[in-house]
Amino acid sequence: MCARDTNLARLLVIVLWLLESGCASTPDSYFAVAKGENDHANRYQSTVLVTTPLGDCSGVLIAPRLVLFSAHCACLPADFGTRAGKWLYTSEKCEQNATVKVYRYQQVNGKWARSPEFYEGTVVAHEDFRSEIQDGKVKSHRADLAVIQLETAALGINPDGNMPEVEVKPNESLVVVGFGPSVERGDNGGVRRSGRNTVTEVITTRETKEFRFTAGGIHILSGDSGGPCFRETDEGRWLVGINGGFTKAKGGYESWFTSTFYYRSWIERQKRDPKVN
Repeated sequence: MCARDTNLARLLVIVLWLLESGCASTPDSYFAVAKGENDHANRYQSTVLVTTPLGDCSGVLIAPRLVLFSAHCACLPADFGTRAGKWLYTSEKCEQNATVKVYRYQQVNGKWARSPEFYEGTVVAHEDFRSEIQDGKVKSHRADLAVIQLETAALGINPDGNMPEVEVKPNESLVVVGFGPSVERGDNGGVRRSGRNTVTEVITTRETKEFRFTAGGIHILSGDSGGPCFRETDEGRWLVGINGGFTKAKGGYESWFTSTFYYRSWIERQKRDPKVN
């Protein structure tokens, strides 16, 4: 977001749209990455804060000059939740520029301090991205992925670009990371947080390739969208999903993630693009 007023206005629009569309819970039902642990140990430095003219989101560095995040962060207008009628947003209607902030944390005089590094880049949304809006409510979405091609490499950061060889499974425990606020309508403050939750559902229809978490464990707030979901084992870390937002199902509330397993060919193609090599 370009200014605090714009940021607050967009956040309010998103909250109102979610409440009206049945895609978010009441305030006391929110579960955020903020309820996880602060990443002062810099374990997840690859998770970055992304700013476009539309607002703030999270993202993940998958190569020294490439950030992966959610296309809707750069493709849905700030007032989409108040627009009457039917609207279709595709990769042709996305913001072209983004700023990426890489945060490192260290102790200064006994207190934790953050040291941001700024990088500029160009947004490239998945060519199949589409989000259908009807009277301010999301009716369908597809291929909610985009990358940012950075002008210069983010040095000293280990990218998390390992793609999974198998899809996640129900009951699998995964790690979520993001820059969302600690409370609803709060300020992210440049704090990166992480936590675990257990997969409850994997959806692989023609239009939808995603998995979901229900209430309990770690969920998300506005600002966490676009952030990574990792599978971590003794053998390593794999990027299995990108944060897409909230949805309502089976009388409860869930957070959902675009599966990188089903889009790994597109992601690997972006990593090989000469513009970032």
